[in-house]
Amino acid sequence: MKTSLLAGNRRPESRASRCFTVAVATLLIGAAPRASGKAAVAIATPLYEVDVRSSVDQWEGFKKKPVIEHGKLFYIAGAKQSPSGVSLVNPVNEAAMLEELRMVLKKRGFVEAVGDQTPQIVLTVMYGRGLLKNPYLEGGSFSESPTTNTPNQPPSLTIPGAWALILNKEHEPGYQAKMEKGNMEKLFIHVMAWQYPKPAKGKPKQLWKTTMIVDDPENRDLNLTYKEMFASGAAFFDRPIEVEEEVSLSTPTGHVEVGSPTVVESPDKRK
Repeated sequence: MKTSLLAGNRRPESRASRCFTVAVATLLIGAAPRASGKAAVAIATPLYEVDVRSSVDQWEGFKKKPVIEHGKLFYIAGAKQSPSGVSLVNPVNEAAMLEELRMVLKKRGFVEAVGDQTPQIVLTVMYGRGLLKNPYLEGGSFSESPTTNTPNQPPSLTIPGAWALILNKEHEPGYQAKMEKGNMEKLFIHVMAWQYPKPAKGKPKQLWKTTMIVDDPENRDLNLTYKEMFASGAAFFDRPIEVEEEVSLSTPTGHVEVGSPTVVESPDKRK
């Protein structure tokens, strides 16, 4: 995200928000064969899973501070697609996505700065598709963003003496599967909070960052998933997560008509 969004100590001017309606695809469950004495049975099947990663600035020099709340009064500076060089299924309606973020923030107790109010945090959003840092490969040094020349290459990884720790954790239930899943291409949204006013010297200070991720970006339209991604990640805004949290989502409940069983005689017995 361009740091010019955060430059200077002058509060950004407030902007009017526009509401957009985004159609969300739903899974329809077909009707069962006809039968007598029908009874409705509710069925919910998994839609997909959102993985959430979140970090909070707890460092002052070399000293780790306790986790503190960084303020609820916010201003959204804007959204930008990650320069990964990998195309999304469809262009994202950024205005609608940011409006959804506002709604989710307010449900979590955040308040948007208006008029002469000075925000406590400035939020920026970066979204896209690509290979991200694998949180299950601890102790490594990563280059997370692929170049435009090699958009499908995985992030470079250097692990100095960390293999013993990783091999030990491989024996934990499900760890190997999570580690392999972490190497797959993702559809992601980063929500980042910055200190405001910005420090008088140096770069803008990031206070917290929450990343919401879904798999199979080649077949997922971010316009149809950002609502669920924000809803899954909102509980972790300004909260650290050690590795990541997995939030399973389900389709809207459908109904299947189930009838009473009927015994049908074989043709031989009817003779």
